Amino acid sequence: MGEKEIQEEYLYIYIDQKEHFISLQEMSSIVNTINNIGKSIAEQFTDNNDVSFEIYPVEQGSFKTKIAIATTALTLFVGAIETEIGKAFVEGLTGNKPEYYTKEAGKFIKDALKNIMEKSINYLEGLSNEETHYCLDKSIKEKSDMYSTLYKNHNIKAISFNENNECSIQKTEFYNHIRKGDLIRQLKPNYEITDLIIAKSINIQNFKGKWSFKKINGKKIDAE
Repeated sequence: MGEKEIQEEYLYIYIDQKEHFISLQEMSSIVNTINNIGKSIAEQFTDNNDVSFEIYPVEQGSFKTKIAIATTALTLFVGAIETEIGKAFVEGLTGNKPEYYTKEAGKFIKDALKNIMEKSINYLEGLSNEETHYCLDKSIKEKSDMYSTLYKNHNIKAISFNENNECSIQKTEFYNHIRKGDLIRQLKPNYEITDLIIAKSINIQNFKGKWSFKKINGKKIDAE
């Protein structure tokens, strides 16, 4: 069996700032955010999460970082395109119909990453709803943490994810990309029908104690 062909797509990150340096913490935040969001997208939306991220040398005289998104050529985009909700989600996130990404998972991951970093928290939360199983929750949290870190640097004026540094997000707009508070979701209850052995009962009226039960496997359960 021959070696798998590797496809690469490129994501560009340009930081506009007064002085050409950022802290190790800030650089680490950017790199980890791209890696974590990219991995999350690959795991949820492709049939092969074999994706890696490689940083190219920074261009001389600028702080533009080029990140290669490497995937195997046969990685297919599947799953999310099987329903109308999934199709609408892909188009809402990337601006392209799912068919555009047939056998182009790397391009999808790049476009998804770029749009997640550029679109506002409100827009992303509108896409990541109960119907789509809140699939962008992790990405929203990662992105918000990164923007919060960069906002604290007084030298940073803007950030762009465009190869030609176009459509930059000004620091005065960073608040649109930072979520206040943690994401809290009400989990759906899990139901189970099983046989229980009463270990302790409450036989006094209006007593607020709990009954104790044992499952067949010995596990104990307390319940009102």
